[in-house]
Amino acid sequence: MTDETARQSMAAVGNPFGDGLAAERTEQALGWLIGLQAERPADFTSLTGKDTAAGQGLDGGVAMDAQAVA
Repeated sequence: MTDETARQSMAAVGNPFGDGLAAERTEQALGWLIGLQAERPADFTSLTGKDTAAGQGLDGGVAMDAQAVA
């Protein structure tokens, strides 16, 4: 805590626990999967800037639509 450069370096890394919006994204995804939300939510981009894997979005890569779930 006394080394200002080290403190700033550690503070710049970011929150290792995420952005605090996982519950909101989960709610939107589930709403879309069961047909309560018409539009599919945008894919999540992690804090590292990496998008979800191609073909693996809200349904874990399994082809699924809201009608199949309902």
